[in-house]
Formats: sequence, C-alpha cells, structure tokens
Amino acid sequence: MKGQKSALKLLRTSFDVSGPEEKSNHGKIMEKLIRGVLFVGFMLVGAGGRLLLAADGDKCTIAVKGDSPVVKACAQGGVKEAKAAMRELVKTAKANGAKFQCDGCHKDTDAKFELTADARDSFKKLLAAQKK
Repeated sequence: MKGQKSALKLLRTSFDVSGPEEKSNHGKIMEKLIRGVLFVGFMLVGAGGRLLLAADGDKCTIAVKGDSPVVKACAQGGVKEAKAAMRELVKTAKANGAKFQCDGCHKDTDAKFELTADARDSFKKLLAAQKK
C-alpha cells in the first residue's frame, strides 16, 4: 500500500495534475517539452509530405532507358537533374560549334517536356556534338 501511494505521488508530480495556479517548475518544463516535441513532429510530418509530393512530381518520364548522361541524371535527381544535364550538353555542343535549342526538341518546356517528331535524332546529334 505504501509503495502504491509513493508511485501515485510520483505520477502526480511528474504530470503535475494540480491547478494552473499551483503549477510547479517541473510541470512547466514538461509542458514546454511536450509542446516542443509536438511542434517538431508536426513540422517534420508536413515537410516529409511536401518532399514526397515533390519527389513524385519530379519523376522522369522520357529519359528512363539507356546510358546517356540525361538518363543517369534522371536516376540521380529526377527532372531537375535531367534539365541541368541537358543544359550542360547544349552548352558543350554550342562551344563545339553546333546549334541546339530546347524548343527544337521539346514542345512544352514548362511542364511535360513533350518531344517533337525528330527529337530523338536531334538528341543523338547532341550527344555526338559533345566531342570536338
């Protein structure tokens, strides 16, 4: 019986079930700790959800087969990395004297990056233009 009373007393002081005017420092600290943990938890859940949504929307749909630098970039970082790889390929090709533009191969450069009819042949020429 004595052990139960001391355990009950410990629980009361740990969770501070007293009224607001009697709140001890320990109760205030526990309350702040719980609020902090809940805040961080909600922030992580929110950020994780946004990351998952962004990752799904950033998935490559065109450059998914082969071993080109664009396919490798897609595998590493999705559309964002693929765009960077394409820009680098075009930059190198221009430095080597070739002329390429995004809208020469892509119908829609804002969202889906749909390919034109001769895009795949142009891409082969773009890869060949990497060597001077």
